[in-house]
Amino acid sequence: PAPTSSIREDGGRPPADAISDFERTLELSMGRMYEEIHNMNKSLRSSYRRLANEHAQLCGERDSMRGCLMRMVNGLGSLTADVRSTLEGVSGSGELPRPPPRGTDYETENQLLREANYTLQQMNRKVRFEKETIQGEISSRQASAANSSVAE
Repeated sequence: PAPTSSIREDGGRPPADAISDFERTLELSMGRMYEEIHNMNKSLRSSYRRLANEHAQLCGERDSMRGCLMRMVNGLGSLTADVRSTLEGVSGSGELPRPPPRGTDYETENQLLREANYTLQQMNRKVRFEKETIQGEISSRQASAANSSVAE
């Protein structure tokens, strides 16, 4: 019998069909992963825009209420110090976190977008609380003014 060799004549490489099937499968998988990361990026950017718009609206409402309360304070000499102390506890809106620039590394970009969105959510929560505090002051001053005018 002739000796058998453990080395294949083609150098031990798999057939060309198997290589092309593997390459197609790999390309399809990578395409799906890229598409998922890209879709997440779109979603995070959309969320950031929504949060930034909400922040601008909340700040505008808060500032409007602050102006209303200040006009009320100017008409109520004896209560001025009390209301001013409330307003001094209300901070400015602060600098919005900037979304990261668009790039080719969606995973890093998405992480930075998650962080910016979280910071923006916290800022919105704070402005919402400040707005509610001012609204409470306005309501209590309006009630006080109404009660004093009824008593006269």
